[in-house]
Amino acid sequence: MMKKKIAHVVVTPVMAGAQKICFEILNSLSEEQYERYLICGLDNYVENSSFFNRFENIGITIIKVPTLKRDIGKHDLSCFFDLIKIFRQHRFDIVHTHSTKAGVVARIAAKISNTNRVIHTVHGIAFHRYETKIKRLFYYVVELFSSLFSNDIVTVNNYYKKYYRFLPFVNLETIYNGICFDNFEVSKVKDSRINILFLARLDLQKNPLFLINAIKKIKNESLGNLNINVKIVGDGPLKEELVAYVEKSGLNNFITFKGWTDDVSYEFSRADIFCVPSNYEAFGLVFLESAYFEIPTVTTCVEGIPEVVVHNKTGLLCQPNDIEGLSSALLCLIHDDHLRKNLGRKAKKHALNFSVSNMVGAYASLYNKNGRKG
Repeated sequence: MMKKKIAHVVVTPVMAGAQKICFEILNSLSEEQYERYLICGLDNYVENSSFFNRFENIGITIIKVPTLKRDIGKHDLSCFFDLIKIFRQHRFDIVHTHSTKAGVVARIAAKISNTNRVIHTVHGIAFHRYETKIKRLFYYVVELFSSLFSNDIVTVNNYYKKYYRFLPFVNLETIYNGICFDNFEVSKVKDSRINILFLARLDLQKNPLFLINAIKKIKNESLGNLNINVKIVGDGPLKEELVAYVEKSGLNNFITFKGWTDDVSYEFSRADIFCVPSNYEAFGLVFLESAYFEIPTVTTCVEGIPEVVVHNKTGLLCQPNDIEGLSSALLCLIHDDHLRKNLGRKAKKHALNFSVSNMVGAYASLYNKNGRKG
């Protein structure tokens, strides 16, 4: 039997959400049935050997495309022709793109190169409400145009389906992200304080300032000793500004910063409440990771989050940038030990529904379907 040649396309060589999903899918595919490739940009990372080694160690062939970058620029035209050359040379049976930028240039290049099956997974949308109306319209038109070069569009939540329902001749379905829970070492480290953990990139999307302001409100309105510790783990463009703001606000005794870590089990083992109050979020693998440690989540009810964090069952949800709502939810869990533990137990049970085996099984079924020929 002839092996199918499949290539996954991502932009940046960092093990973020989309790249983790890409890795798990490729790792699950039988070497006897598939020739597996990863096409990846460098995007100013030059060489991330640990990222590439992880894929090469499971037998994936890496094709690096220096012109494939996240930002928009003159290099995009060069990237487009570089990808056409790659697709024509390798004649892949399936090209599977991930996230916005790869989904634009690689889908069009793949179809022009007569790739039989082009699949795109929507891990997030560029036309979210925090962009200007003109940018939102532009990004949406580009996304719809690129989608016409797809056989299949996969959304990681049901919320995003509304943007694609009317597209002709495109198979649309939702496949939830999955996690390999075997990678975590679960333990609980006891502390006299209530530990609140933020673990994410420090940027507008993840909105760490919202959490800091909620803690500031709680501190200012607290009548007694506030026995909490907030740990902000991650790096990003807002870090210096956040550190300065915490110091200026007199919150140094309550909020500490730590750079990015690969040992997330260490952080989750010491947390009682997890809080990443995103402005927009397609899914949020980190919410499932924290849930596996029986940690209830406090976050926002935006985009795909309510499909991952169930309000009053596995965590508490509030509106984005509602300081009163976020601070009230945090206080509720800070002061109610029984509720905190009850939500945590239910969170773990819910998280187990999002297994890697369920996810890769759904993608395997998709790969074996007969797709529309463009």
